[in-house]
Amino acid sequence: MGDVYKKYIEKNRNINRGYRKLEVWQEAIALFAFVKQRIDSLSNISLKTKGQIEASALSVPSNILMITEYLQ
Repeated sequence: MGDVYKKYIEKNRNINRGYRKLEVWQEAIALFAFVKQRIDSLSNISLKTKGQIEASALSVPSNILMITEYLQ
């Protein structure tokens, strides 16, 4: 889980991103990293299904980002 989490967090780290300080966003990224790790370890699921699961897990932090930008 650590590598996926760190890679996502470090992306554009020099850009001021206030939402990254939100605990709920950090937990959503941790959830995404956990889901990504679990589906990568499964071999009996099709790539399409894996992609859909990954996309749905990534939509949580993405929606939090959109909400915080909307409220500003």
